[in-house]
Amino acid sequence: MTVEKQIARMLYRMSPENCDKLKTLSEAVSLIKDGDSVTFSGVGISAHPVAFAHEMIRQQKRNLEIAGSAAWFVDNLLIGAGSVDRMLVIADSSEVGGVSPALRRAVQKGDLIVEDYSFFALACRLMAGAIGVPFLPTKSMLGSDMLRHTWLEGRNKFRIMKCPFSGEKVVLVPALKPDVAVIHAQRADEDGNVQMLGPTALVEEQARASNKVIVTVEKIVSKAVTRRRPELTIIPSFVVDAIVEVPYGAHPTSVHTCYDYDLDHLKYAFEQSKDEENFKRYLDEFVHGTNNHLEYLKRVGGPERLKRLETNLQFGRR
Repeated sequence: MTVEKQIARMLYRMSPENCDKLKTLSEAVSLIKDGDSVTFSGVGISAHPVAFAHEMIRQQKRNLEIAGSAAWFVDNLLIGAGSVDRMLVIADSSEVGGVSPALRRAVQKGDLIVEDYSFFALACRLMAGAIGVPFLPTKSMLGSDMLRHTWLEGRNKFRIMKCPFSGEKVVLVPALKPDVAVIHAQRADEDGNVQMLGPTALVEEQARASNKVIVTVEKIVSKAVTRRRPELTIIPSFVVDAIVEVPYGAHPTSVHTCYDYDLDHLKYAFEQSKDEENFKRYLDEFVHGTNNHLEYLKRVGGPERLKRLETNLQFGRR
């Protein structure tokens, strides 16, 4: 995206007719079109936009590209549900069992075309998209098979050149500009100023590089609250298209200061996804068998179970 287009997009988001960014989960998911490239927040087992992914599956989104996300739980859900046919992969494995089973199965069956990148190379691609330059140089992936094999992007994956200053060999990676970024955070105000604590991974780059930005949050707060801690506003309102309040929207992953990860459910979902039929039954029970995220939370144990996961800090809900 050129600087001129970025400015035009910013002004569009700030215009009076587009100032109402508060959406329901269903409305926000409808902003994603079949065939879009989507990048999700989340790293490790923290801040995956799980509620959003569930609604994507309910709405039967198809032919999507996962564009450089470390949210392995969300990726595993969407791939297992048949929503994804292309993927830029960055270490898509879980802390509870290794490589995501749905990803492995889809690649082996030929249902998913992947392109492997290192985490830093993908970060460079998103940074290039965020700051409006066509590429960035890196030494990441040098000496690896990631430069020997390409399945999805062909010659557009990278270029090798000598640095004009030092003569060192560097890898040029092109800007990545996803259609949609989906972020889960602790809180935001009604204008769309998003505040986060804890691990943020590539959230800033993902948001600024993408054409649309949808944010689910634990709590929508007043502008007076966000103004008290402006340094925590990691995504400003002029970048955001839609805000959705979804308490426990990252369950079974964690949200820093709000709740811990649900290890039992993470393990259960991972084990079920190892077998295609078992995973279909899992989706039938926890996604297709629920009409919304509240019903899902009741299905996984309700207030009693969620209370055990809560932290004492509760930054996101104040």
